[in-house]
Amino acid sequence: MFKKILKLTACVVGLILLIILTVILKKPNDTVTGHVLEPDVIEHVPTTASSDANILSRAFDHPFPIRSGIPFSGTVESVRSDGKTARLLTLKYPDCVMRCVMPAQAAPLLLQPGLTVTDLRTQSLGRYTVLSMPVIYAKDNDRLCFYFSDDSAAYCLYAENTTFDSFRQIAGSFTWR
Repeated sequence: MFKKILKLTACVVGLILLIILTVILKKPNDTVTGHVLEPDVIEHVPTTASSDANILSRAFDHPFPIRSGIPFSGTVESVRSDGKTARLLTLKYPDCVMRCVMPAQAAPLLLQPGLTVTDLRTQSLGRYTVLSMPVIYAKDNDRLCFYFSDDSAAYCLYAENTTFDSFRQIAGSFTWR
């Protein structure tokens, strides 16, 4: 009888040790409040500065809006957004700045403080788009901005000291690279 109790106790202790060992060696479950975290799919890239669209295109690795025939300077850099790597492209033209970020979930990196968002549908202008994407319009005393995005990236176009009509013309001069 004593041997049976000893064997049963040894089995229970062995099972408990196996459970504890399994829990200790188990990989952490990458979940936060029940949602599975996506892996960091965008690789870190070194900062690239150039006025050559081909170099910037290779570094950004996603189509982006560009103005043909107008000189610009540009940079592509890796930044962190919500703990993940994002790629930020900045194109500086004489009359505006285009900023693009990938993935689109990193769009808050494009926001600039002090701008008031206006829904263009409430104005007599009707719905306005840039490169066939609906825009959100933001402004302050001397800055204008269009925010727009697709499934993969988010974009914003800034200009200072210009009229809304001139800004719309600038926005209309962009094509995809």
